[in-house]
Amino acid sequence: MYRVESNKLTRIVFTLEEDALMYEDSIIEEMIRCGMDMVRIELLTSHYKSFSALIQKLYSIAQSMNSVISIILEVPSNYRVALGSGDVNVDKGDLLLLIVGESPTPDIEEEYRECLRLNVVAADLKNGETIWFGDEVTGEILSFTDEWVLVKILESGTIYNKSRVKINGQCKLSDGISEKQLENIKFAGSSGVDFVAFSFSSKNYEEEIQTINSYMTDSVKIICRIEECIDPSSLGAIINSTQGVLVARYPMGSEMPIEKICTYQKEIVKKCNERAKPVLISGHVLGSLRSLPYPLRADACDVYNGVIDGVDGFVLSSGVLGESCWRNTLEMLKNILKTAEGEIDHVDCFKKIWINSKPGVCESLASNAVKTAIELSASFIVVLGESGEMSRLIAKYRPPIPIINVSPTSKMAQQALIHRGTIPVIDNVSGYEEAVKWAHGHLKGTIVIVTDSASCNQLIGITCVESLKS
Repeated sequence: MYRVESNKLTRIVFTLEEDALMYEDSIIEEMIRCGMDMVRIELLTSHYKSFSALIQKLYSIAQSMNSVISIILEVPSNYRVALGSGDVNVDKGDLLLLIVGESPTPDIEEEYRECLRLNVVAADLKNGETIWFGDEVTGEILSFTDEWVLVKILESGTIYNKSRVKINGQCKLSDGISEKQLENIKFAGSSGVDFVAFSFSSKNYEEEIQTINSYMTDSVKIICRIEECIDPSSLGAIINSTQGVLVARYPMGSEMPIEKICTYQKEIVKKCNERAKPVLISGHVLGSLRSLPYPLRADACDVYNGVIDGVDGFVLSSGVLGESCWRNTLEMLKNILKTAEGEIDHVDCFKKIWINSKPGVCESLASNAVKTAIELSASFIVVLGESGEMSRLIAKYRPPIPIINVSPTSKMAQQALIHRGTIPVIDNVSGYEEAVKWAHGHLKGTIVIVTDSASCNQLIGITCVESLKS
């Protein structure tokens, strides 16, 4: 029950690369104990055997700790992206070799300074053409084949790992789901993960969601990855049709005016909060820790304000999670989250959400559970349910205390972890009386108990545990 002791409500998501497969089990265990709630894995290559092994390793280690971890597989968008082992600093005049896809490193006469991989070219290239790496660096194409492109740097700067690459002013390759994306979707559907993240288009989202669902089992949930401005009517429909949202601010910076990103993020968070859908933020979360021991004040304020706005979790990129620095990054983030969570006026927050809520049995039960917990200064809310729906609705009202979700299966427990403040526990508990006994054996303080399952009635109860059983 280390998550109870940490007293942290907002989710922390680690982005792990393929090389995490080589981490010692003790490192993964320490990451989980120190605050890693979820793992995001980007399918940047076709090394599906490696990804499968990493997924199984993460689940196995969590199980050995008598804990759970939730995994998101992210299907990359249909854009050109530069891939490297990290960020690359280049100077004007440097030669840069781009290897296309998974082609072998070529033997060429020119002496290039750096070598990166480009996920795909798929364009009519010309010598002398300008190529853009993100927003900082430009280059000139000197020569190319189907397997590599040699570029002369025209403007000094930093090529960030996974930065978007524009050729002929184009970054996006085509509309719809590409063959590579379809391969990734098929793998994701059979991988046994909890969530699959995909970037849907404004026009074809219904068809895309239908296609993805056709390859998913009932136990895999879909998260919408938003990386460009979506038509408002489509945005609401996409949020309703998926089980969560991941706001990808880094690619968003290439697709819309930078000054509008903050406003758009707030709009997305508000829509998700109203619909009780979890919303995660990725892209430069404490990004200054790539090169500094402490985050910039702007980065700290960004996370703080996100918590106040209603963000459920933050995604840390692999760039700030090196083997030697992840502990520092995690400690910094946890301190900011706890400070922000302590500043929320939960009574006022509850009232604002409650006023805009639609009436219904589950909604009423959830709101009353949170209201009761606030009035009694309770220590925990224990939820006994079979679908995870009640935990989701309770999390919507942003209670100031942990939500203990007692689930009969590991999959349900893993997927409950995405909701703010939810602590999943795997145990077979049926009925209110058993829930009270379970609470007396594991928790201490005033506890609000909510039951919502086919095997027992929907009701709220309160119990007070003065001391834990020995």
